[in-house]
Amino acid sequence: MVTWEGAQKQGMGAGDSSITTHLEELNGKFGKVEHTISTLDAQPSSPTIASMVVSVTGFLRVSPSPP
Repeated sequence: MVTWEGAQKQGMGAGDSSITTHLEELNGKFGKVEHTISTLDAQPSSPTIASMVVSVTGFLRVSPSPP
């Protein structure tokens, strides 16, 4: 899940609430969006269930809108 300006986006599939759809919408608004990852941390979240907590920080760099 990612929160962008108060709106929560989750998953990579199709749909209005997916992260992929949101990034594609940003590309349409700004022309090009580049991702720069600063940190990536992962750790197990349960000793009994196969699960992980992943924290990623970084930057979204946008180019000017296309003419």
